[in-house]
Amino acid sequence: MTTGVAAYDFLNQEHWDKWKGLLQPALSKIQKQVHPRLEIEEDALAYVEELIYKLLAQLCAAQPHSLSDVEHYVQNSFAAPIDTWALNDAHVMMEKHAAKKKGVFVFPVDRLYQELQKDVIKYKVDLSLVQYIMAILDYISADILKLAGNFVKNTRKPAVYINSLDVKVSMSVDPVGACSLPCFPPSLLPFLPAGSSSSLPAAARRQASRKGSRAV
Repeated sequence: MTTGVAAYDFLNQEHWDKWKGLLQPALSKIQKQVHPRLEIEEDALAYVEELIYKLLAQLCAAQPHSLSDVEHYVQNSFAAPIDTWALNDAHVMMEKHAAKKKGVFVFPVDRLYQELQKDVIKYKVDLSLVQYIMAILDYISADILKLAGNFVKNTRKPAVYINSLDVKVSMSVDPVGACSLPCFPPSLLPFLPAGSSSSLPAAARRQASRKGSRAV
C-alpha cells in the first residue's frame, strides 16, 4: 500500500456535481435503521454525505490494493475502539454477501466501484475492495446518525427530526467519534489522542445503545 498521495477532493466544484447526492438515499436508509421514529432533514443528509466523502477520500489516498491494506489503514488511523467495531461490522457484511444474502450493501457499491477506479484511485481493484470500504463507511455513517438522533432525543421534546446542527453539535461533544474520523477539519471537531482512556466509557455506552438498533 502506497502512502503520501494527495486525497481526491470530492467537494471540489469541478467534481461535486458528479458525486453530490449519490450517497444520500443510502444515508436516509441507515438513519431509519438506527432511529426509525425520527425524520432527517435534507441539510443533515447533505452534511453527513460530505463527511463520508472526506473519509472516503482519505481511504482512497492510502492507495489500498487489498482488504488487508484497508484494514491496516483503519487500525492505524481510527481511534480505538471504533477501529475494531467498524472492521467487525464490515467483516459481518462481507460474510453475509458471501452467503448470497440480498440487500447487504446499502451504498451503491457497483456504481462507486466504477467511478472510484475511473476518477479517484485510477487503478483497477477487485469489487470486494470497494464493498469492504463502503461497509466500513456504513458503520461510521450509522454511528454518526445514531449519535445525532440520541442528541435530539435528549435535548428536544418532542423529538421529531435531525438537522445538520444536531449532527455537528452531537459530534463535537463525543471525543471518540471525533478522533475516529481523522480527516474532519479541526475547527469542526475536537481532536483527542486515539484511544484516550477518558473517552472510552462514553464510546462503550454509545456502542451498547447501538446494538440491536439496526435491522438485521
